[in-house]
Amino acid sequence: MPSPVISIVCATYNASHLLRFAIRSVLANRFDDWEMIIVGDCCTDDTKAVVKSFNDSRIRFVNLDSNSGQQAKPNNVGVGLAQGTYLSFLNQDDMYLPNHLEHMLELIQRTRTDIVCARYARISEIAQDESKLRINAINGGGVSSGQKFQPQKWHVASSWFMDLETAIQYGPWRLEHETYVTPSQDWLFRAWKRGASVNYASRLTLLTLPSGARLSSYAKRESTEHEAAFNAFVKSSSDLSVLMNAIEEGERKKRESLRERSRRIYEIFVGVPLTAMCIHPNTLGMILKFGRKGGMVKFWQKKTGSH
Repeated sequence: MPSPVISIVCATYNASHLLRFAIRSVLANRFDDWEMIIVGDCCTDDTKAVVKSFNDSRIRFVNLDSNSGQQAKPNNVGVGLAQGTYLSFLNQDDMYLPNHLEHMLELIQRTRTDIVCARYARISEIAQDESKLRINAINGGGVSSGQKFQPQKWHVASSWFMDLETAIQYGPWRLEHETYVTPSQDWLFRAWKRGASVNYASRLTLLTLPSGARLSSYAKRESTEHEAAFNAFVKSSSDLSVLMNAIEEGERKKRESLRERSRRIYEIFVGVPLTAMCIHPNTLGMILKFGRKGGMVKFWQKKTGSH
């Protein structure tokens, strides 16, 4: 079989109730020359059966023999198995919009950038109230093409798109206990500091519904919000005006919050000097809030019941 154009790597652990929406979002994409490599961190639920139920030869499931308790190892294994020219990640609780793959491919080929980061909606709440959709959301990552890379911003791995050779060139993700910030943000920062060019997409093509922000989200195995988001923006062909309006309102509230004002001060007086020293700008904040290396990951694992 010829190699696919795009390899999609998805790390997962006992979250088949969310993973099914991630897979369905890939299948809904207009660009279809891809392979999806789903790597289980020693899953013990019905993940294997769920993946098999899609009956698509482009999707394969690899389950690790032992649980690493982290996202980095499964993603490293997935990259090692990838056969595509380009590489994309998809977290188990995120969803591509139908234009994501074709837009990211066009953008990276046109700009000749090493890494392109998608614009995404970070949805904290979504529900259907009778005939009205209620959404709380903000922008994720950068929001305009050509914008200078901002390492202090959160660039969820689902938003990355790169040549597979770029991923290999800058090495594997470091494990959680080796870094104060998350392995994904650590990897992107290190690649950028070593010379990788990073560009942003201005078009919204990705939905993130962070399970870490939802108490016991894995233990309860609920997916009502994912179903609402999938039905509203992936399954249907409706425009994104409702979502964009929610993002605009969410960004307005964010700008006016004391937390955001404090963050801007932190970026100027702490983040910039740390970046100049090749230290991730959010390191001090992670130390103060979570303590030791890997502390943030351990905190969210406990909150969500994921391990």
